[in-house]
Amino acid sequence: MFQAGTYIMRNATMKYWVTKMDDGRYKIEVRIFDYFDLKVDEKSGEKDDTYVDFAKVLDPLHQASGGNSNMQTRVTWTIYR
Repeated sequence: MFQAGTYIMRNATMKYWVTKMDDGRYKIEVRIFDYFDLKVDEKSGEKDDTYVDFAKVLDPLHQASGGNSNMQTRVTWTIYR
């Protein structure tokens, strides 16, 4: 089954910070980012045929519409515990 999150953030970098606040709670900040790159690296031996099939169709469309490999998906959130 196609899992959109897997394909959107498949090589993401995650950073987080934990700070103890004066009131005893913890502030957890999480940041995730990934470059929007649909290319299939033939040398990597990509094993997920579903991704390869989608990428072979979507990457040329992405490039033709002016997309590039510098586009990013970014997620940031803060949790207080």
